[in-house]
Amino acid sequence: MKAFLMKTKLMYASLGINTLPTSDISLAINTDHGLGKFTKSRINKRRYLLAAAFSLFTALPAHADSVGTVQQYDTLGKAANAPSAFLAPGTQAFNLNLPAMHIDLTPTTPGIHKTGVVHQLPTPVTAAQLAWQRVDGGYVAHIHLVSKQAKRLRYHLILGQKISSIVFRVKGNMDAAPLEAIDHSFIHDNNIWLPSTNGNKADLEIFVNDASPPVPLFSVDAIAVIVEDLNKGSSSGIAPKSVERAEKPEYDLACADVADEYPALQKAASATALIDFIENGEIVGACTGTLLNDKKATRTPWFATASHCISSQATANTAEFHWFYQAPSCGSRATDRRHKITRGAKLLWANNYLDAAFLKLTARPPNGVSFIGWSDVIKVGEKVWGVHHPMRDHTMVSKGKVTALRQSVTSDTSKHLLNIIEYITGGVELGSSGSGVFSVVKGSPIWKGTLWGMQLSDYQISYYSDFRSYYSKIKKWLDTLDNPDIEQFYKKYLAYFGKKSGENYVSKGYTYQNFVNGKIIALENTTKSLWWFDGTKWQQHR
Repeated sequence: MKAFLMKTKLMYASLGINTLPTSDISLAINTDHGLGKFTKSRINKRRYLLAAAFSLFTALPAHADSVGTVQQYDTLGKAANAPSAFLAPGTQAFNLNLPAMHIDLTPTTPGIHKTGVVHQLPTPVTAAQLAWQRVDGGYVAHIHLVSKQAKRLRYHLILGQKISSIVFRVKGNMDAAPLEAIDHSFIHDNNIWLPSTNGNKADLEIFVNDASPPVPLFSVDAIAVIVEDLNKGSSSGIAPKSVERAEKPEYDLACADVADEYPALQKAASATALIDFIENGEIVGACTGTLLNDKKATRTPWFATASHCISSQATANTAEFHWFYQAPSCGSRATDRRHKITRGAKLLWANNYLDAAFLKLTARPPNGVSFIGWSDVIKVGEKVWGVHHPMRDHTMVSKGKVTALRQSVTSDTSKHLLNIIEYITGGVELGSSGSGVFSVVKGSPIWKGTLWGMQLSDYQISYYSDFRSYYSKIKKWLDTLDNPDIEQFYKKYLAYFGKKSGENYVSKGYTYQNFVNGKIIALENTTKSLWWFDGTKWQQHR
């Protein structure tokens, strides 16, 4: 086959180069493109300048592999982010007021949808400046942060030495309660980004289990100021983008309930997360990604997104994953009550040329998520669906078909090998990057790659990673080889391997629960504690 060359204009789905501010408009429409009639869409406007080239197909690998979808079970009953009350009222809090700043949302990193900036404090706030109060088991201190421009805020701390007893709690003025307690396990390379809070004020409580206050041990040196709110546009004081905007309608998952594939799309949505992260310690970005199943259905939180979203461990450490960030009903601007946030991930593999990243999440996703099935087989003409969070909006769905495979696409910064999807209903936008494309087989969603970007002239022509091209790179995790530490655990506690899935086995006061393919997922000592397997090691919850 002769190679052919065709020039066109492309854009990263999460790139925001030379654009005007977002204009989010809700309106009633009555459209039927085979998906069903919708009564809601969001229109966002974006314009980009990138160049692309297409070349001949690469040879297909000889193998074909696939896995089905499973759902998270509710065995442990522990919320993904349970609130944790402050230990003291904070009447002696250190007041930290940020000045008004000129915030430009034009991306400084190619491919990243920018939602805020990192403000470096001219003078860090040290532990010695705080008023430490004696509480049961140690000392606490508080900081009260105000940034009038902010929609959300995140604290960054540097620690002078390793502190195993430190615990952080944060609460924004728009949060109903303090977020979950964050301990030393979230500290990486002696620094930590705390969870984002909602509102333009954020209270931080620091607890240290020491006999005396930890005066020389840490400082607050930076604050992430996020000015783009979920669904509500941007704050004042943000620099305008420099070119005109094009209208792009997106179709809400909640309005797709008339489609035959709706049950499958619901499962795909429950495996899809909106991702917030901090890139290079400078900007706050947003993308989308998908929770994947493995061959043994261990429910290990494997996660796929684009490498232009998360390509370093430093960025993965800052990632926040929003689950069930979707509308409860068609036309609603409310958010599903199941919405939860988990934080942090380990980057296992990433590749810029293939624009794919594979991670293992630090925290267990909330109950009800799906670990999505996948296949490394994709064909031209195949009917597919995109499930994504354009502009950090609620879950949207797009319907289309595969038009070309393994094309060489050249942007202003690099070359990529990608598949082309042409949507006939909906499309993709900023923030959609890293989201999955799915086929539906016998009522189940099958994941087939992650979003790189779209064409400038037509947001319905999009470009996705080719899973078959990198399946061999991540196969060792999706195959889930037996872990020697787990086998030792089985032997130590006399685990019984012959039971079928769902059966229990009781021995010496322990109940082994939820067998999957003969492997133990959880065990409970009826008098003391509950253990559960996170895919790598056993965790104990007292």
